[in-house]
Amino acid sequence: MKVYQFNPESGVYAGELFEEGEMLKYVEGITAIAPPSHGPGLVPVFDPEKQAWDTMPASLFRRDASM
Repeated sequence: MKVYQFNPESGVYAGELFEEGEMLKYVEGITAIAPPSHGPGLVPVFDPEKQAWDTMPASLFRRDASM
């Protein structure tokens, strides 16, 4: 089945892949819930407790370029 990856720490969407359905309960950072459509400057973010996606400004997740 198609599943959607997210960073377990930040919830940020990381792509999609195919996985056995029963593996969902064993693998951290994947869900069968599709992320919402999002426009430029927005990032889908998954909340595992709510089992829901939201969108947030991408600027919240940019790393400091001087690092």
